Amino acid sequence: MSRILRLVAQGRKKEAEALNYETIVEGIKALADGKHINLVESLADRVAELCLADPRVRAVRVMVEKLDIYAEAVSVGVMIERRREGA
Repeated sequence: MSRILRLVAQGRKKEAEALNYETIVEGIKALADGKHINLVESLADRVAELCLADPRVRAVRVMVEKLDIYAEAVSVGVMIERRREGA
């Protein structure tokens, strides 16, 4: 199974406002390597929570796919969007 991670920050103009992608990637790796998560929806929710833990993140869109599960499809998965209250 291949893994693709795409992180995009919008609206950040100053270096001090920039997100530390390494921290996010390491957090996602820890989630993926930790206790088994049965549903891709649950993993997506946990990734969203991880991202929103940074107070600079106002909104997040997370897509999780399982590749090569069904011969009839390239992948199956879920996309969720979460917003911080008041954002």
